[in-house]
Amino acid sequence: MKSGKKLALTLFTIGMVVSWQAYGDEYRVSGIDLCPNATSDLMLLRGPDDIWLAHQDGDTANVTICVPADSPGNAFVQWKSNGYWKATGNMRNSCAEIRGAHAVKIRAVQSNFHDVTTYYTCKQ
Repeated sequence: MKSGKKLALTLFTIGMVVSWQAYGDEYRVSGIDLCPNATSDLMLLRGPDDIWLAHQDGDTANVTICVPADSPGNAFVQWKSNGYWKATGNMRNSCAEIRGAHAVKIRAVQSNFHDVTTYYTCKQ
């Protein structure tokens, strides 16, 4: 391969990696409490409707949601980033930290014959 083609291929690859990172969102789901400071009050959520925690047009939001171990049911968290919806899966005794989302919603998931969950959020 000629050096000009190698350089073009290298620059293209670097450009793809940089553009992917620039448009990527950040999230993590952890079994530990991700709220080191103040939290909201414990909130009760009855299914099957979604509750919007962040619904913004154009701006991005940073949200951390925790479902305690003693919650009667599980929670399902979804968020929109870069035009796509993503999800945590069913959560209990865990937290989801989501950065740079355009919308965030939570839903109670029926488990153990309960359609109710409890959750709290971190205060910024």
